[in-house]
Amino acid sequence: MMLAESREAEGEVFNVGSDEEITVFQLAQRIRQMCESRSEIELVPYEKVYGSSFEDMRRRVPDLRKINRFVGYQPEISLDRLLEMTVRDTCEQMGVPCPVGLQTA
Repeated sequence: MMLAESREAEGEVFNVGSDEEITVFQLAQRIRQMCESRSEIELVPYEKVYGSSFEDMRRRVPDLRKINRFVGYQPEISLDRLLEMTVRDTCEQMGVPCPVGLQTA
């Protein structure tokens, strides 16, 4: 809402989220650990998923300095906390038990 109310922010583009860098593989490992899963993490070549003509950045490192400068934004919730919340919510929606390590959080 702060950006929407800022005249100076009109026409600007902002990164919103976290500036914590993580690979997809590391993310999969964290989720697997949180879910107490032994699922295999399958590495699929980028081209097999998106096709050979699709182009995208291979690495994303969000820079939050601009949004901080405009409205003072700083992430308040860590990636691990967001993942925990998502896993618990998903378990609840699916009606399955939550992993032991996430039951009391």
